[in-house]
Amino acid sequence: MKFSKKLAMAAVAALALVGTAACSNGNKNSSSSSEKIPSKITKKTTVVFWNSMTGVQQTTLKQLTKDFEKKNPKITIKLENQGAYNDLQAKINSTLQSPNNLPTITQAYPGWLWNAAQNKMLVNLTPYINNKNVGWGSAKASDITPDLLDGVLNTVFHLTSQLKL
Repeated sequence: MKFSKKLAMAAVAALALVGTAACSNGNKNSSSSSEKIPSKITKKTTVVFWNSMTGVQQTTLKQLTKDFEKKNPKITIKLENQGAYNDLQAKINSTLQSPNNLPTITQAYPGWLWNAAQNKMLVNLTPYINNKNVGWGSAKASDITPDLLDGVLNTVFHLTSQLKL
């Protein structure tokens, strides 16, 4: 149960951050945590979230999404379940060839996004997390593994940390 709550909170945090990131000026390669970022949604925005959640996780995600949209009426979250994990991975890999067809956010293991990271297709979320109006005020306070924030993947780190579990 504790794991499900952590997963649910991570999903809400991601939705909140990506909702704001969706309104950014499109400068995806910036890594400055002090840069000015949009901190207010001024127009209707749709966030597409690909996932493979089922059962309790899917139910929780739907409820969190509903709660999020109620608190943020200018943001619509479009949940798109892609089936099993291997189906989601295949969809991500095939869609990387046509970046305009990618979702705003996707559920993925770090290794699935290696090519996207190498091609600078990932968004650095650190400026959003460090922003006191949007995030936690600091990446450290977010309790999110720093390696997952900057749009750069170190697959060896993720592989070894997953093996230690």
